[in-house]
Amino acid sequence: MRVAKQKYRIERDSVWAFITENLIKANENDKIKLSEIYDKYKLLCQKEEYKSIEKKIILKTGSEKGKYKVDNSTKDRNQIYVFGVRFNEE
Repeated sequence: MRVAKQKYRIERDSVWAFITENLIKANENDKIKLSEIYDKYKLLCQKEEYKSIEKKIILKTGSEKGKYKVDNSTKDRNQIYVFGVRFNEE
């Protein structure tokens, strides 16, 4: 029962599941392009047969729940980055 409940919760909040499993807090100089994060998220959704959602939801979830800073980087042609994180290599 517990496994089924956890699977249901992850399916309902695939963005938060992705963030907690794939991103880890790092120093404030580390950053990842939002487009890279979204591409990996979409791959997870295809693999696990979850319905993927819009990129802006990842922005909102990461900044609210994960307390990640999301901002434009003027050094990189105004690309949107998530700061203070890196991909979990495990």
